[in-house]
Amino acid sequence: MNTDHIIGDLIEINETFQIYYPGLQLSRSFEQSIIDNFHSHFSLGQLITIMVSACDCTENADHAIRYFCATCWRKINFRENREPTFCKRQDASTSINRNGMH
Repeated sequence: MNTDHIIGDLIEINETFQIYYPGLQLSRSFEQSIIDNFHSHFSLGQLITIMVSACDCTENADHAIRYFCATCWRKINFRENREPTFCKRQDASTSINRNGMH
């Protein structure tokens, strides 16, 4: 998959997040985490649906990031028919850039 396609997908996921949390955006490190951990497992539409579900369930952006990550891992593990594995705990506050800059 080409870099422009991946960047376009990340922009759309970030724009979805910003609908719920104006003034915030996903950090570059979290975007890289999406690429490394989830992008090969899900279509853009699936990732956006998961992000919408995560944002719909809480007004707290940090909790939405945790929910997004946990949902992705659960779906991956279900497909691979393995025991649940969870994200390496990352402080969710490092997944969001609160000043609007990457």
